Amino acid sequence: MLQFIVEYIEDFFRRREIIPGQRGVARKLRNKGKTRHKNGSIETRGKIKISHHISERPEQANQRERIGDWEADTVAGVTGKACLVTLVDRKSRYLLCEKVAKKILSV
Repeated sequence: MLQFIVEYIEDFFRRREIIPGQRGVARKLRNKGKTRHKNGSIETRGKIKISHHISERPEQANQRERIGDWEADTVAGVTGKACLVTLVDRKSRYLLCEKVAKKILSV
């Protein structure tokens, strides 16, 4: 039985259905060459870290007593596509918004 399997594999490579060292090998696999993630793993790629939490906002900004306290937010569309960035003054409710090509952090 083992000899049959070895002959089958050798014949398989001879027929050039898959060439070792190329992507053709991965395409024949069950997961198409993609790695599987363990349960409970957290995806960290593509995330923008929150620098300040909303609970850290000064009390004056919460009470909307002065002009100049701005609140920023993003409205994401389809994943990887355009995004809407909004800036709102807390007291006057003045709104600035602009469409950006991608949701990426650029300084």
